[in-house]
Amino acid sequence: MYSRSPHRVLYTRVDPLFRHQISLLATIEPPIFSSDFLQSTMISALSFRLLVINPNTSVSMTDALKPVVERVLSASDDVTCGFFTAPSPPTGAEVHPGALPSINSPEDSVASAQYVFPFIEPLIERYDAFLVACYSEHPLVGMLGHAISAYSRVERPKRLRYATGIFEASVLASLGLLAQLPPGS
Repeated sequence: MYSRSPHRVLYTRVDPLFRHQISLLATIEPPIFSSDFLQSTMISALSFRLLVINPNTSVSMTDALKPVVERVLSASDDVTCGFFTAPSPPTGAEVHPGALPSINSPEDSVASAQYVFPFIEPLIERYDAFLVACYSEHPLVGMLGHAISAYSRVERPKRLRYATGIFEASVLASLGLLAQLPPGS
């Protein structure tokens, strides 16, 4: 049986801001699988893999998203979902300005995007879509879009990959609702 306990992944990278090597533990939640997956123990070739990205370090915020996403995806057996929370620096370590518990300004969005992107970029080949769960015009959406384009040119994957944010998704959903209104209303 599949365990839903989070994976702790050690990331090591050179931080351009501090110009030294840092190692951080990031929490990547395992995908949520449908009962069909548990029975077959194999993701079908048609299964769509979504990574929900919380670009701040608030695990409680990611935990609050899980039941909402599970409820929305419950109608589909073809979507598996994983969750990513920006890693918090270890106690006593020099804190990167993008490791934020809350994103409250455009400057915070830029800092968190620069901080989170190196952790997410290696995951592009493992997921089909990326949803940035920050209600702003978060730069991580564009950064992922460019990285996905570069990956697709080199790797030529069998299916397209997508990146969007919850802000962009809600605007598009609203436009779709407006289009249903009768003319002149």
